[in-house]
Amino acid sequence: MKLRSKPFIKRAATVAALLAFAGAIAFVVIADPTENTLFPCVYNKTFHVHCPTCGATRAAYYFFTFRFGKAFYYHAYFTALSPVIGYAVIAVSVNNFAGRKVLPLPKRGWVYIVVFIAGLICFGAVRNFTRVIY
Repeated sequence: MKLRSKPFIKRAATVAALLAFAGAIAFVVIADPTENTLFPCVYNKTFHVHCPTCGATRAAYYFFTFRFGKAFYYHAYFTALSPVIGYAVIAVSVNNFAGRKVLPLPKRGWVYIVVFIAGLICFGAVRNFTRVIY
């Protein structure tokens, strides 16, 4: 049995990731939060505090339906970083399909992921002590 080439595997993984991303966006846009069709947060129900991602689904719904004020109200961190995340997804996809670097990306991308997660955790902690954001 012949193993697939590395570019083929990268392209297949990119297609799978883009399909998952598109499916997540479709779910968020179809599931209207005003009709209580979204799943309740298990962490919030159990511990009675907001997890770092509480409100992100509602924020994504309002972001993708172009109501940015409401999106910012429900999850300011997600809304503020959505353009950066969108660019990263597009740049990785284009670079993987082209097989070379077309759009610039940082060399050490894992550092940005760690900073993003640390910021998300800090945002989640701060929002539990203040009632300014959700």
